[in-house]
Amino acid sequence: MTRVTPAYPAKRRHAACLALLALALLSAGPTFGNGPPGFPDNSRAWRLVGAGEVLDAEVPAARHGESVLAWSEPLQAANAMEILVQAPYARLRPALGEALAEIGITLTDTTSPLAYQREGWGAVMMSRHPAWRAAVVADNSEPRLRAALADGAIGEQELQTRLARERADAFSVPQARIKVAELQRQYASAHGGKTRRYGLLRRSSTELIVHLDDAGEALGLPATAIRIQRTDTYPNPNYHWRDLFDLFGGQRPSLTRRLVPAEALRTVLAAIDASAPEAAVRFNQTPTPWVAPVTSPEPPPRADFRRPDAAAPVLQPDTLDWRALLGATDRDSYLPRALITLPGSDLLIAARVRDDRGVSVGLWRLSPDQPQARLLWRGARGLRQLHLDEKGQQVWFLAAPEAGQPMQLYRYRPADQSLHAFPTRFSDPQEPDFDTTVIWRLGEDSLPRFYQHHLGLGERTRDTLDRYDPVGEPARPWRFSRAARATRADMVPGRLRLAHWRGAGWWVEDSTSLARLNTGNGRVETVIALPHRFGHPGDGQEQFGRTGRIPALGAPSAGWLATTFERDGSDQSGSEQRSSQQKSNEGARLNGMRITGLSGDTASFSAVLGEAPVLAAARSGGGALLAMAADAGPRQPASLALWDIQHAVTPVQPRGGAWGAPKALAFSWRGDTLWALYNQVLVRWRLPGELADPGAPDQSSDP
Repeated sequence: MTRVTPAYPAKRRHAACLALLALALLSAGPTFGNGPPGFPDNSRAWRLVGAGEVLDAEVPAARHGESVLAWSEPLQAANAMEILVQAPYARLRPALGEALAEIGITLTDTTSPLAYQREGWGAVMMSRHPAWRAAVVADNSEPRLRAALADGAIGEQELQTRLARERADAFSVPQARIKVAELQRQYASAHGGKTRRYGLLRRSSTELIVHLDDAGEALGLPATAIRIQRTDTYPNPNYHWRDLFDLFGGQRPSLTRRLVPAEALRTVLAAIDASAPEAAVRFNQTPTPWVAPVTSPEPPPRADFRRPDAAAPVLQPDTLDWRALLGATDRDSYLPRALITLPGSDLLIAARVRDDRGVSVGLWRLSPDQPQARLLWRGARGLRQLHLDEKGQQVWFLAAPEAGQPMQLYRYRPADQSLHAFPTRFSDPQEPDFDTTVIWRLGEDSLPRFYQHHLGLGERTRDTLDRYDPVGEPARPWRFSRAARATRADMVPGRLRLAHWRGAGWWVEDSTSLARLNTGNGRVETVIALPHRFGHPGDGQEQFGRTGRIPALGAPSAGWLATTFERDGSDQSGSEQRSSQQKSNEGARLNGMRITGLSGDTASFSAVLGEAPVLAAARSGGGALLAMAADAGPRQPASLALWDIQHAVTPVQPRGGAWGAPKALAFSWRGDTLWALYNQVLVRWRLPGELADPGAPDQSSDP
């Protein structure tokens, strides 16, 4: 807790001032005076201590028995000291110059544009000047945002929301601020320092630097900012000449430590008291705590967390050793890649195999009620996804039959068990990289569509997400041409992620929103803001550019889309700052999926799974049920949840086991069974009859 003391009386004698100041420095550092409205009232508690109490013995300050500044809560050496004085720069500059000269520091005066504040002070300034923030946005990002609206990369409401949020952002860069005429005006500053070297070889040194800045424009009232910092350099006691030949770096020959020496701090405070005894004074390590709060006009939606019902009936699992069914021996390695259910009771499993034949991938059809398995195809690589059409008549996968051969599409028909290969060709001169960059889904006509991210490099000025549609019916070769280009990819941090959606349009997600794109041209039709998805709701940097471990999963007939979230233990939504104490007190993380209702029939809420991130999800045929699973950790029961979307409850609890990370979840076509594929086992839960939701199911997992 910072101690607040009254302002110093104006008529104190200088000697008395120094005596009282010395006493104050022995304990917590004071916050002098209350200051006028608009002057920061927060300050950090500090004290002066022997350097040996908070620094390594080899640091020059400790070796020479100096006193240094330490923060009190908890006790730790300060790296720097920012002092904010509620007094005009013109009044303090002469007194500080004379006082610092007595300890060997000569100040050099300079001027700089307001746009180029010393580190941290730009945000302090911009947080207090909304007109300047608006001008920066108008000169920089607003033209780009309006061009994006015209290009179909963002929506009209999204434009207004983005503009409002950028106008509320105090952390602009100097290169953007310098375009504003008011921020081209000059402000006064001064700096100086001194360097000392020690020892016969002069290998130890100290470099003290003091900065003075006119902070009047930054705060909107007369104020002066002072920064004190010293860098101590000394030989590394753990360094050995053999470290020169350490390919992994080894020890450095010298180490550095930043600190604040008591001598310089006493000198500065005495000069402040002598020239402005009535001034309020504040202390911090950086200016950031003095950034004024700016409320964003449109915060993200609230999460509305719903947790699983611990009293719901428990569903016991049945397990099958799928690798044994596939013919694996103790010497073989089988790693699952994909699982889908077929109409009836059969399943398809794709796996990567290492056996006597080498490394390959294979596709098997399982009849779990028999139980038996039949190999359908084996090849060199691919088979990361299986897609079954809405009628259950065609299964598609992408794979390469032999090493060195290109990837091609395969169509398997479960009814007659026929399998056909279709080499693919693209309209672009450069073929997409099927192994790393190409995403694919089935369209409304049950035929594959390919999607590829193109980065704004070279002749391309923008990032895009391009969709390639088939030309005609399946053929050899089967040609695909670009049918739409989504420029929204250039307007979001990170990459757009394509949702699993078997309806009109194509849905994409980014870290903050869902968007539906026009099937014909890729222009934005709808944008839906999401609650804060990653980390603490007040930390925008923690979720910048992130999307979940798995793509969004949608149910067109039920009118909802589900996106993953990985939040901390707080249910709050907002932009409040966290203290270090708050961070240490935060509880377990909240992981699950946000259900976004696309019509008035389905309410939006955040379905919690547990403490581990969602790694697989599946929906039932009619979209009434959503299952999700995570890896609970070594030797821990699997984390699973089954949600009734319409009622936002978990009607039953699928019991898990120590199975590790789930690879896939899938509902049966009758909607009365939930399947899960793990490295070791295939698991089945039989659902109560009243929960059965028949139809074409869908799923999402990490390909």
